[in-house]
Amino acid sequence: MFVTFDTKIGNKEMFNDFLTSGKGIFSKNQKDVHNTLEEYLLNDEIIDGDAISQDWFPNINSNIFISHSHLDEEYVIAFAGWLKKNFNLNAFIDSCVWGYSNELLKQIDERYCKNHDATYNYEKRNISTSHVHMMLNVALMKMMDKCECIFFMDTPNSLPVADNIKNTESTLSSWIYSEVEMTRYLREKNRKEKVIGIQ
Repeated sequence: MFVTFDTKIGNKEMFNDFLTSGKGIFSKNQKDVHNTLEEYLLNDEIIDGDAISQDWFPNINSNIFISHSHLDEEYVIAFAGWLKKNFNLNAFIDSCVWGYSNELLKQIDERYCKNHDATYNYEKRNISTSHVHMMLNVALMKMMDKCECIFFMDTPNSLPVADNIKNTESTLSSWIYSEVEMTRYLREKNRKEKVIGIQ
C-alpha cells in the first residue's frame, strides 16, 4: 500500500455511464464456487486451509482496493468502471470474495457441524466461522498490502453514525472496521518501489 483515500459518493447519475464496464470487471473477479470440500480433505477430520485460501480467496492483480458497504455495491462497480476507462486501473472490489466465505462456511457446516437432529452444534459453528473469517480476513489484508492504494467509500451505509473515517467505532460492519483498521498498520511502500503504470 502506498496511499489511502477516504472517498465520498456524489450524484449517482455520474456513475451510471460506467456501470456496464464496472460489471464486466466485477464478473471477471467472480469465481466459480462449485468446488466441493472433498478436494481439500487431508483426511476425514482435517481440511487443507492453505489450498482453500488460494482457491476460494484468490490474489487478484489489482491497482486499487475498494472497501465499501454491500449496500453501495452498484456505486462501487460503476466507480471501478470509471477508474478502468479513464486511467486503465484495475480495482479490487472486496465484496467479490465475501459471498465465497458464506458458501464455503455452508459446506463446512453441513459436513462437520450438524447434530443428529439436523440442527447445528453451537460450539462447532463458532469454530468453523472463526476459521473461515480468519482466512478471508488474511486474504483481504494481503490484497490491501499488494494494491497501490486503498479507497474507502465513505457513505451513510458504511459509517451510518460518523461523519468521517477516523471514528471507525461507528460502523456496523465488522469487515469495514477490520479494513479501515488495517490501513493504519499496513506497511507504506516507498513510491519508487511500485509506481502505477498504464497497462
